[in-house]
Parts: sequence; C-alpha cells; structure tokens
Amino acid sequence: MKKHLPAFALAILLTICMTPAMASAADLPDSAGQDAPGGIKDAPVHIYKVPDQGMSLQDDAEYPAKYDPRDEWWFKNNARVENQGSTQLCWAFSATSAAELSWAREQKEAEKTEAVEQLSPVHLGYFFYNMPDDPLGGTEGDSNKLVNADNWVDEGGGHVWTMQHLANQADFTADKEMPFRLDEDGDYSGPMNYDEDLCYGHAHMILENSEIHGSLPIEEGGINTLKAMITKYGAVMGNIYNKSTYMNKGVSFYNPVATSVNHAVTIVGWDDAYSVDNFRAQDGQLPSQPGAWLVMDSAGMELHDNGFFWISYESADLMSHSFLGLDMDRNDAQADVFQYDGSAGDGYEEMEAGEMAANVFYVPRGRLSEKLDRVGFTTFNEGPTDYTIKIYTGIEDPDQPDGGTLAAEQAVHTDVAGYHTFPLETPVSLEAGDCFSVCLCFDQHTEIGAEKSSRLFTAALAPEQSYYFFSKTNSWVDACNEKDQECLRIKAMGIPEICQDHDWKLVKTVVPAKGVEGYDIVECSHCYLRGTTNETPALKPVPNKTKISKLAPAKKAMTVKWKKSTEKIAGKYIDGYQIRYSLKKNMKGAKTVTVKGYKATSKKIKGLKAKKKYYFQVRTYKKSNGVMYRSTWSAAKAGKTR
Repeated sequence: MKKHLPAFALAILLTICMTPAMASAADLPDSAGQDAPGGIKDAPVHIYKVPDQGMSLQDDAEYPAKYDPRDEWWFKNNARVENQGSTQLCWAFSATSAAELSWAREQKEAEKTEAVEQLSPVHLGYFFYNMPDDPLGGTEGDSNKLVNADNWVDEGGGHVWTMQHLANQADFTADKEMPFRLDEDGDYSGPMNYDEDLCYGHAHMILENSEIHGSLPIEEGGINTLKAMITKYGAVMGNIYNKSTYMNKGVSFYNPVATSVNHAVTIVGWDDAYSVDNFRAQDGQLPSQPGAWLVMDSAGMELHDNGFFWISYESADLMSHSFLGLDMDRNDAQADVFQYDGSAGDGYEEMEAGEMAANVFYVPRGRLSEKLDRVGFTTFNEGPTDYTIKIYTGIEDPDQPDGGTLAAEQAVHTDVAGYHTFPLETPVSLEAGDCFSVCLCFDQHTEIGAEKSSRLFTAALAPEQSYYFFSKTNSWVDACNEKDQECLRIKAMGIPEICQDHDWKLVKTVVPAKGVEGYDIVECSHCYLRGTTNETPALKPVPNKTKISKLAPAKKAMTVKWKKSTEKIAGKYIDGYQIRYSLKKNMKGAKTVTVKGYKATSKKIKGLKAKKKYYFQVRTYKKSNGVMYRSTWSAAKAGKTR
C-alpha cells in the first residue's frame, strides 16, 4: 500500500558555506579560543527532520592502510587548489574539483591520458541561483531562491541541491569561458550577471550518476564506506564546521562535537596511522584512535600544506553530515533532456512494491524525429533496489501514462541513493508532436525524488506532467492535484535527428577576451543543433597591474612588498613580477629584477647605497606563445636605505 507522504527538505543535504577562506597557516593561532583573522562566522543552518534511510554501509571490505594520490600522475596533472577568496562558493569549488578528479580517475582506469579541462565554479554558482528555462521549456518558472544573501557569490549551497542541479544537464562549462576572478583584496571581481545562453549547451561534462549519503557513522562502517567512495570516484564532497580552534598548525583538523557545518571540502585520501598527537586537543580531548582523511580545500596554495590538510576520522562534523560522489561523462551537446524538475529541492515520495510513478512528455512540434536513448531519476533509498523502466508512446490521454504502446521495457538496479542514468537497451523512436511517458515500476520500497515548492525553492508545477499509480484504487493520480503538490524527478534523454542542410541563425556573439578567442553561436532553426563560427582573435593577454604595499628598509638594501595578483588569463595565473628601482624619481637609469611565480609578494633588493632615497615600481608579466606581456608600472614608492 502506498504511503503518500509529503516531500520535504532533508538535513542530510545541507552543505552551506558561510565562511570566508581562512588565514594562511602561519597566521593560524596555536592556542584554543581564538578565531582566525577576519572572523569565522556561524552558518545560519536550516534544520529539518531526517528520515531513517536504512543505510547499507560497507564495513567488511579491505582497503590499504594509507592512500595519498598526490604523487600519482592522474592526480598531479588534474588536481587544482583554488582560492574562493571572500566568497561563499566553497560548495561550487568542491563540486568542480570532485568532477574534474572523477573524470581524471576514470581516464586512468581506462588507461587513457586525456587531460581534464579546468571547470568553472562560476558557471555552477551563478546558474544555480539564476537558472533560465531549459531548452525544451519543461522547467519554465522553476528557481532556487537566495535566502541568506543578496547575490549568488555570497550564498551557500547543498550537496543534494548540487546533485539535483547537475542532473538538469546545465552542468559544468570550462573555466576559460566563465573564469573566476579575485581582486587584490581577495574579493570577487568578475561579472555578477551572465547571459542565459551560457547555461545550457556549453557544458564540457555532464552528470551521469552520483552517490549521496546523509552521514557515515563510524560505528556502522562509515570509514570503509567513505574509502569505497574515494576509490570509486577519485574525490568526494564533504562538510566541516570551519573554525580555526579546530585546526592545529594549519594541517590537522579535529572537531569532536557534532555541530552544524559551514564549509565544503573535497576528500581525496586517507591514512589509518595518522597520529592523534597531530591534532589539537578540544577541552582536553584528543581522538581515541589514529586515522585521518586527506582533504583539498579552496583557500589557495598558501593555506595548509599547499592547500591540503588532514581531518580526524572522529571529527564529528564531517562524519555526521552529507557526502556526495560524482560520476561524470563527456557532454553530448546534441542531446535533448525531457524534464520538469528545474529547482534543486531535496524532497522524495515513498513508493511500495507493485506501485508505479510516471512523467508524461511531449516532443516539440517543428522538430525532426527523436531517438530516446537514456532515462534518469533520483532516489534516496540505500541498499539493493530493483525497478522496471517502461516507455509508452502514442499516448492520447496523459492521465493514463500506460495507455499507449509499450515501446521499451527494461529491468534496472541501484545500490545507493543518488541520481542514476540508464541507457536504454532498445532506443525509442519519436516524431515531432508525439506524447510519450517514462514509467517506473517499483519492485520494493523506494524513495523517489520529487520536486515541490518551499521557502528555498520555487517549483512551477502544472497538471498532466507527473503521476502516481495507487495500487489500492488501481488508478493513476496527477501529482499536481494532490494536497502536497509535487513533480517526480524522472527524466528522459534523446538525440534529435540532424538536418542534412542546416538553416543557421545567429544566437549570440561571444566577444574575445584576454587570451581567449571570440566566436558566434549559431543554431539551426529546423533541428536546433548549435555550433560556433566566425572566430575572432583573442585579445592580447596583457595582465592587470598591481601596487607596492610596503617598503622595508635595511642596511644597503630594501625589501619591496606588493599586492599579489590572482588574475587568470585564459584559465592560468600570471607568470610573475618585475621590480625596477632608481635614485631618480623619473626612474632614469633604473635597474630591473624579475620574480617568478604569481604567489610571490616580496623581494629583498641588495647592493644599494647606504642612507640613500630610492624609488621603486612593480608590474606583472605573462608569457604567451613565446611573447612576454607586461602590465603598466605601478605608482612609484620612495624609501630610504639604512
């Protein structure tokens, strides 16, 4: 018998980052009771009832005592420690890192060496809160709401929210198309608004499958379950309560209290023998046993151990909150996605054995024929679960989703909660204007993902989209007409027939940027295939200038300090800085010193004359295709040697 419960948001899904990046490791205090410079503020966390999911954790598998991928070629070539600056986008940085490393790990397993293109956290962060309607119009009116901030840069995110958004196939575009930029003070300096055409059709990777856990209790095999996820996906998204007093010397983190969480990290390895003596005692308490997780942060290379640190197995914040693994695939830019669930809420509907759920879709008129080849859906039940997918075509009455012709039937299986994609063994051919359904038949208790409106999400629901089959009444019920209106997270993906002779129409012109070519985006008015044309040369990659922040005199020497540049040109940092100095204010007869690396912030100039006034300037430089590009010189700053 069906338990028709209302969908609601789950605390397992919560991954809210409400904290700026911590100070450098050298600035972190060694004594408890002192916050990191800048202040770490508590996250306003939304707490909801968490259902018992009957998690099937892995407590009997065997894994090596230590796993650190930092010396493996697939990891070294693709792991990128980024700096979120003062933004609240840790969740977006964690997701992009997990996606990049997941694909890199998959390439390693396939014995391929394909480089992973750096993905854009800006694309994920911006379009999560500013998502346009999808190309087929099924998500019209759906949205994710800003509740803690006035803009997307300062708003947190959630693991399941991220999963649901990625399942919409907006996914990840390349960082070079929507780069993340910080100014010299660490504040976001990129555009606050983007053209909606950049949302769909620009993804380099799409979500194929995912695995989500609400928590991983140690006593229930949580350690081995997380090891299994890291082994499978290459990297896993997790959460901590980011507070400096839990950190010891910038590299060892331990929080024995199951608090809320305010920061997302990417877990990449483990060490069963990591000593408890590495951690800072909390109220006189150290972990009861050794062992720690290796995590990659989003606070830059200067923090921790080149951006990595260790978290105790017994850190309660990490182990008692959600984990997400992403299985990515290359994007098929031609694919159509039939869907209605555009918002990223985390509700579900309980279904029992013998019951069914279905979504009814229409192939847009004016298109050519379509070949349906994949089905996707979200579940929140863990453990082995069996389903049967049925595709019905030629439906005349949408209130009877199984009233058409059975065009495909396929048994499928899941073992974990998450988003699942299943290729159809027998693709289904559709014509323009066809009405078809994707029906899920449940062989046992299932918690199927469902979209509904809440304080956090807007679901623009409509009748004749989602249906439940009540076994008691032996009839279909429109989910939009129920007391708790909702829409099931069931999708279908297809490949449209491609014209032999395209009728191209200009959609958008992308202007060239520093080191990045411009181009036109065109679309065929018949088959809706998109492409690019009319490439225009990239702008010269001339870097932005910086400025001298301080001069520190010494005997016959001067230490010059400047604001570090975190500017990226075509996805890469600048190559370094040049300093020139002279006894003349007009810089006549100046000598020049080169400092390599964007992370440098100071240089001691020796061999100067004693007790003389010198003038100093600094500029940035970038090498591209064998050519050196330099910014303008900063304003001159004078200082007297000793």
